Amino acid sequence: YYAEGCNTTMRPIVFVHGFLGSGDNWATQMQRFCSNGCCHQRMFVFDWNTINRSKATDSLLNDFIDDVLRKTKATQVDLIAHSAGGGLCYNYLNDSLHAMKVAHYIHIGSGKMKAAAGKNADVRTMNIYSKADMVVKTGGDIPGAVNIVLQNADHMQVATGEETFVHLYKFLNGNQSPKTTKVISPDNLSRSVGLSGKGVTLGENNPLSLDSFNVYIFDPATGKRKLIEKNKKIQDKDTVGE
Repeated sequence: YYAEGCNTTMRPIVFVHGFLGSGDNWATQMQRFCSNGCCHQRMFVFDWNTINRSKATDSLLNDFIDDVLRKTKATQVDLIAHSAGGGLCYNYLNDSLHAMKVAHYIHIGSGKMKAAAGKNADVRTMNIYSKADMVVKTGGDIPGAVNIVLQNADHMQVATGEETFVHLYKFLNGNQSPKTTKVISPDNLSRSVGLSGKGVTLGENNPLSLDSFNVYIFDPATGKRKLIEKNKKIQDKDTVGE
């Protein structure tokens, strides 16, 4: 379903995670977009194998973007990548046919490049990096890109933080500022929350089958699990999947 009042005409966004990452790295930023009227059905995450990357990964990303375009009936996507995902996307966009499918590219917490993305540096590019990133220390201004330098964000915060979201939103929305950087639950949703997703192996992001998952209630003050009776039906607003 589409949340009431969300923008069904927005350009779809494809998020790409970094080394040993997964799609849930982007969960908070996606919720922030939703809190600003974006439809969650127009945001997608490309889960890829960061341990055994091959040239086939570019083809998989291209197939993924083609599928997004078919589902949304859009002509282009906006592409956002973090860390090792930046190298993947720069390589992907070096193909002119691939680049035609991307309206904006945002390079986050990744290495410095010689020019904006695209074979002829023709993809509108934003580059966000942090001086406090101790994982990728090769970040720097990219000629031809919109360069944003954060001062205190670590390697994950440079992708997930509120300050970064403001820059993402403005770059993709004609320099218009977001109404909020908070995660706001839609008024028309009930207090019951459904959980869905997939289990994957770390790094390879290969789907697991026939595996079980446990759900626990946790204490928000400590972050520790609460003890519950075995087989007791969980009815608590503070539940998370594991």
